[in-house]
Amino acid sequence: HKMKAGGGIRKGGGFERDVCRALSTWITHGQRDDVLWRSATSGARATFARKQGKNMRHISGDICAVHPQGEPLTNRFYIECKFRKSLSLEAFIFKTGVGNLFKYWERTVLDAIHYRKYPMLIAKQNLIEPFVVLSEAALCELPGAEDRLLCRGFQLGAPVSLIYLDELVKIVPPDPKKIYKNG
Repeated sequence: HKMKAGGGIRKGGGFERDVCRALSTWITHGQRDDVLWRSATSGARATFARKQGKNMRHISGDICAVHPQGEPLTNRFYIECKFRKSLSLEAFIFKTGVGNLFKYWERTVLDAIHYRKYPMLIAKQNLIEPFVVLSEAALCELPGAEDRLLCRGFQLGAPVSLIYLDELVKIVPPDPKKIYKNG
């Protein structure tokens, strides 16, 4: 059974919308599900602007704040979303530098560095619940996440942690009043 042309884009867009609602509900303590939304053209606009030397930090990544309540998350985290049939999850956990998930993680880390944010890759592969990949520094910004980890790995010379998205949204969200040192 072959997917219709453009089906992957629709599938990814629906996934991004679901992630936006879940993260919005999380950071507003259940009050709103609409403070985060998909970036215009899913980050492509920021990438294009960056190539022209413009700083589009506020719309970087696949998810941006569309309300001030979303900014504590998007000001600190560069959030990318990927939904693929296969991400080579096993290779990412047990090997270094191979597979689709590694490729997406590497791009997320490089872009996060450029925007002076923590990398956060939210991914889904067929038959696996959505999960979040975090660097060690990003994990430290989310107290309580370490107790809910799915597993840990080692990529790009540093530890990475994976946590189910459903578990991440059970912890206390980042404190909007806390001053972070990444930006």
